[in-house]
Amino acid sequence: ENMEDITPVVKILLLAVKELKSNETFKLLLKIVLAFGNALNSKNKSKGNAYGFQIKSLAKMKQTKTSDNKSNLQNVIAEYCLGKYPSVLNLQSELSNVGLATRTSYVDIIKDTKKLEIGLKKVQNSVKRSAKSKLENDKYHELMSTFHESASSMIVKVNKDLESLDTGLKKVAELYAESEKDFLKDPTEFFSEVNNFVKGFVMIMKKKKLEREKLAKKAAKNKKTKP
Repeated sequence: ENMEDITPVVKILLLAVKELKSNETFKLLLKIVLAFGNALNSKNKSKGNAYGFQIKSLAKMKQTKTSDNKSNLQNVIAEYCLGKYPSVLNLQSELSNVGLATRTSYVDIIKDTKKLEIGLKKVQNSVKRSAKSKLENDKYHELMSTFHESASSMIVKVNKDLESLDTGLKKVAELYAESEKDFLKDPTEFFSEVNNFVKGFVMIMKKKKLEREKLAKKAAKNKKTKP
C-alpha cells in the first residue's frame, strides 16, 4: 500500500459517513419503516411503540408476511413509498458512496497507514545517516530528503482525515444506535447492511412502478377500444 492507494479510500469513507449522517430521504424511509412496524405490533406491549431499531433488522422485513401470505412488509412499504414518497426511488444514487464503502476496509487502512509511518521513519533515519556520510556527486541524500518531506506532509494529511473519519464513524454509530466498540471493529458490515437494504428496496419500488405504468397503459388502451 502507498499514499495514492489510501487517500481515495479514506475520501470514500468520509463521504459515506456524510451521507449516512445527513441524507433526509434515508431518515424518512427509516421513520416510515418504524411507523409500519409499530402499527403491526400495536397489540404487543414488548414490541409496540418502539423508538427505533437496528439497521440489521431491516433484513427481516421480507420474512414478515401479510395476512394473506401473498406479500411481505418490505413490498407493502415499497408500494406505500411509491405512492406517497416517490423520491425514495433516488435513494441508492443518493447513498452512492455508502455502496462504494462496502468494498473498503477501515481496519486495513489504519494498519496500512501505521506501516507507512514505520517505513517513513526508516527513511528519515536513512536520510540522517546519509547526511553524515555524504559523498561528492551523491544524489541520494537530496532525493530522499525531498521524498521524505513530501511523504511526511501526506502522512500528516491522511492522519488528519483519519481523525475526522474516526469522529464521523462514532457519530454514525450513535445516530443509528449501534455499539461504538463493535461498529469501529468493522464499519464495512454496517455499510453493507445499509447498501443491501436500500438496493433491494429501490429495486422493488422500480418493479412496482413499472407494473403501475403497464396497468395504466393497458387501461388507457382498453378505454380507447371501447365503443
